[in-house]
Amino acid sequence: MSLLPKTGSRPSLRRRPGSRERPPIAYAAGLFGVGIATILLPISYLACCAGMAWSLRFHLVHDLGWIVGPEAGFFPGISYMLLALFLSGIIVFLLRPFVAARRRHKADLTLRPDEEPRLHAFVQQICNALGSPTPVRIQVSMDVNASARLAPGWENLFNGGLELVLGLPLVRGLELGQFAGVLAHELGHFRQGAAMRMVHGIRSVNQWFARSAAREDAWERNLAGNGHRMDPFLYVLGWCGLICAWSARAVLKAHVRAGQAISCLLLREMEHQADGAAIRLVGGETFAGMVLEAKVIEAAWGLANRSLGLALREGNLADDLPALVSAHTRVFIPEVRRKMERSLLAEKTALFDTHPSLADRVRRARRSSVRGMFHAGGPAHSLFSDFASLSRKGTLSFYRRDLGDDFNASRMIATGDLVTGQSEIQVGESAVSGYFLGLLNNLRPLWLAASDLGQGFEDGTTPAFHDPLAPEEAGRLRARLEAARAHLEAEYGKACELSRAYAASDARMLDAVQALALMRANFWIEPGDFQLRKGGAAQAGLAFRDAENDQRRLAVGLAGFEEAMRQRLAAALRLLADPAVREKLLDARSSSMEVTRLLPVIGALGRIQPRLESLRRSFHGMGILLENLEGNESAPEVDAQLRTQALAIRLELEAVGHALAGLEYPFGAQVTAPSLADYALDALPAEHDFGGHYAAAEEALGRCYALYFRIFGRLALAAGRVEGVLGFGPLRVDE
Repeated sequence: MSLLPKTGSRPSLRRRPGSRERPPIAYAAGLFGVGIATILLPISYLACCAGMAWSLRFHLVHDLGWIVGPEAGFFPGISYMLLALFLSGIIVFLLRPFVAARRRHKADLTLRPDEEPRLHAFVQQICNALGSPTPVRIQVSMDVNASARLAPGWENLFNGGLELVLGLPLVRGLELGQFAGVLAHELGHFRQGAAMRMVHGIRSVNQWFARSAAREDAWERNLAGNGHRMDPFLYVLGWCGLICAWSARAVLKAHVRAGQAISCLLLREMEHQADGAAIRLVGGETFAGMVLEAKVIEAAWGLANRSLGLALREGNLADDLPALVSAHTRVFIPEVRRKMERSLLAEKTALFDTHPSLADRVRRARRSSVRGMFHAGGPAHSLFSDFASLSRKGTLSFYRRDLGDDFNASRMIATGDLVTGQSEIQVGESAVSGYFLGLLNNLRPLWLAASDLGQGFEDGTTPAFHDPLAPEEAGRLRARLEAARAHLEAEYGKACELSRAYAASDARMLDAVQALALMRANFWIEPGDFQLRKGGAAQAGLAFRDAENDQRRLAVGLAGFEEAMRQRLAAALRLLADPAVREKLLDARSSSMEVTRLLPVIGALGRIQPRLESLRRSFHGMGILLENLEGNESAPEVDAQLRTQALAIRLELEAVGHALAGLEYPFGAQVTAPSLADYALDALPAEHDFGGHYAAAEEALGRCYALYFRIFGRLALAAGRVEGVLGFGPLRVDE
């Protein structure tokens, strides 16, 4: 069955007579009950308001004797006033949602049929196939989602006019068959005419309660954070107001939970029916793949937001957000996707969830034997006349809505420039996490030398990838890769436990470092705050040595697993020169050149690792002293300890600078630093600038470790692609 519109006459796909199923009696009865209950919720809330008003009136009239009667007195009078104020405050906060400021609605872009004829024809064909009414309009947004909703206007409420909203990032990332499944799901909702009207009312009521319950004014945040600095009388009054606000919010939250409990079963059933329509159109496997891919796109949207935040601090904005999101999906190599799928399939539908869990939806789809009517390849955005232009237009609208007056169109740059710059860092981080199973960190860094990649050297320092591998050598490397993968799968659980124990030992060590710094500066400490059994410098020193001994013992247990990680990475990278890999991996040669370029930097970072570890300890010692410096600036013991920590930081920074001098920064197009030392270090601060030493240490540590993970991210991406073309799937490990 083809739903793709033809250039000439288009066949009309009609629904089979009688194929529309009538909803069961229980479903119809449930729909009626939910409608009644939804009407009763606002009435219940108004009844609460009226009940509080009646209680206030009753108190003011019947308890007046506390002030003027025979029982009058100072304390009864104060109690009378406080209770009246409390009831009045609750009433004010209960009525506040009715006068809340209007929300700014999303300014979605409407696609007219003459602008996107191919898309509208495609949607019409699916409507004909499903027997669904045609949407009155199609809009696009910047959400990673698609939705069906009642179109604005009273006439649409009565005649069931619905609009279809498509998220541009979702369109950009899905295949055509998967996108057809998304459309079929949403258009399946169009068949639920009465239910859609009911859902509109349900969601309007539930969202009103939820927004009102979540509303928090600035004065509430200021009082909770800085109230101790206020006048005591105003502070007490403020807390009385907070108690009233919290009481009113508790009533609102109770109605939110009641609304969810009332509507959850109906809404979940509607989702299942819409899923069934999509499965009938595209098949269970395609629908399940669409659900999983949408989860990947959602995660990529989170990474894109992070990248966008970094760019915004530099005064830049990407001009095409869907393209930015699509670029970030590259980080989800097969192992990362496998972990995401396992996590997704472990989800469960909670009792009051309004949507079934993704795990339930995927399992239902995979259990279905329906192959579907529509199967097509190609990207979904091919349905649009000019998707790139539409994406830029949608991105511009998104910025104007979210940034308001702060938006400046001149700050927008080509998304490709942003992708190759800052977002590459996040790509590497995710690739490192997936390829190394989340066990590569700065506490136990992994090092790779040129000698790990074979004997073909041009100058004695870097391996040569120019000559193809001999079949025998390629076979040995594949065997080594397979053995390393088997070792990682077998020892993963034990390595996780040892890695957690190593991190705990490191935390004890740093606590001991900070405790020693404070006690040497003549501060009194609470031993329990630093994981010490008792006070005293001797006890802190003993804790430090115990933590070091624990780390040495744990390092022995981790050595085999870490060697397997190194062997796996080295073998996969060396196989970039395998003719079989180069035949399938078009960028194998450029990846080989990149590995050759990055190895000297990895070697330099490995040589300064002991310096970085020492710098990290001095950094934490300096930090705890600066936190407690206020009021102790003139104490000679504090000054002496600050000088000691600053000198240690200075010596380590100078050593790091000397070790990195003469090496080029490997990503030179992104920074102005001519050398690796210039990238890692700023100018050293003045000798007595203790805060400057602390900031310089923080910058050096952050930049060196960021560079380390960025490089290993590039290596992991290359190695992951090699393993993929060789037929190796994700590692099978239990988490």
